[in-house]
Amino acid sequence: VMVCGGDGTARTALETLTPLGIATAPLPGGTLNRLVATIYGHSDFRRILRQIGNGGAGWIPAGIVAGQRFFVVSGYGAPMRLNQVREAVREGHLKTAWDALRTVSRTMFHQRFEVGGTGQWANCSIVALGPVDAAFGLAPPQPREGFEIASAALAGWGAAVALAPFALLGGWRQRRGITAGPAKSIVLKSQGAAGLPALLDGEPTVLPPEVTITYEAKAGLIWR
Repeated sequence: VMVCGGDGTARTALETLTPLGIATAPLPGGTLNRLVATIYGHSDFRRILRQIGNGGAGWIPAGIVAGQRFFVVSGYGAPMRLNQVREAVREGHLKTAWDALRTVSRTMFHQRFEVGGTGQWANCSIVALGPVDAAFGLAPPQPREGFEIASAALAGWGAAVALAPFALLGGWRQRRGITAGPAKSIVLKSQGAAGLPALLDGEPTVLPPEVTITYEAKAGLIWR
């Protein structure tokens, strides 16, 4: 089944069709299209369509968290609620976006969670299949065996803004307050009983306060 959309649409198709034994061929129709790049490289829409008839079914890995899968990258912590702002802006609802930003800002740097049972605390974590930079298209693709997790203890908007250029241009792993490293299984445990906001391939969800993220080598059936 060919699916035209963004990473969230492709993720939904993979989650729905893989258990049925049906391969998904995701086509670029979203903002980042990182899953398409993972499968087909940087080919454009027409080149993929010309070549797709010569392909075959195969598997791609995924991360599994609370019974849900992500195939490229996932984010955890209150900053993930900024997705509400992004969606409102995309729909042209600027007042809704401003109201959402004000609401999220009140708690964005306060909800903390423990990473990996080590006593290390963060308020934002990114877990990617393979290197974080490659997942966002900021570095060449690399083999995606296991995760890289990057966690930050951000003190406020100033720290977040100061980190942004390093995230885009490189060098973010050496910044103060950032920890990063490979993993095959990750435990996140939130303070208090509130759920943990998350984005799985750009799709928002709220997870239980304590979750384990595991790696599955053959998780999504794709056509390439």
